[in-house]
Amino acid sequence: LHADLTLVRRASARKRTGSFYTRAALGEPTVRRTLAPLTHDANGKIREPETILAIRLCDPAMGAGNFLLAVSRSVDHLPPTTNKRLQVLEI
Repeated sequence: LHADLTLVRRASARKRTGSFYTRAALGEPTVRRTLAPLTHDANGKIREPETILAIRLCDPAMGAGNFLLAVSRSVDHLPPTTNKRLQVLEI
């Protein structure tokens, strides 16, 4: 498949198998809005790495892992000084 093509199943097949797909265009902003209060204080200052590492996430449906991938991208966008201190991220 070409990179610009997306495989789409018919709705009936998705419904029958219980498989649904969250596009990155929805997952990324949802994760940013959800994580922002946990990773930044009310003034927008990044919390200490120890506080960020204490965050536990669960995506019980997981699927293709788009929400979890968005979380890892969010952490990757933290400033280098914070990111260097986040050497182990448990998800």
